[in-house]
Amino acid sequence: TGVHLSSSDRLMVLEECGAFVEEWPLLRSRYPELPGFPDRGLVPLYHYVDTAFSFSWGSIEPITAAGGIYKLCWCSGSITACSSSKDFRVEAGSLILAGPS
Repeated sequence: TGVHLSSSDRLMVLEECGAFVEEWPLLRSRYPELPGFPDRGLVPLYHYVDTAFSFSWGSIEPITAAGGIYKLCWCSGSITACSSSKDFRVEAGSLILAGPS
């Protein structure tokens, strides 16, 4: 949860915050958006209590991504559309996903 967030702010699960999506046929490591997360890894912001908000997928489909430690990258929706991985430049935390890698 957080305070002083905008309803248009988003989080995205990435290996590297702020990475540009590079065109095929470059190496997989150059494609920052990760398969196996709901909504391409975009996590929407929900109103929590008073001026506090929470990021959540809500009721979600199963996560099928490989187990590992991922970065939670933040984007200010008041500055950009938060539509591409390059918009998510600020590391806000990590997501530890238990399971086979």
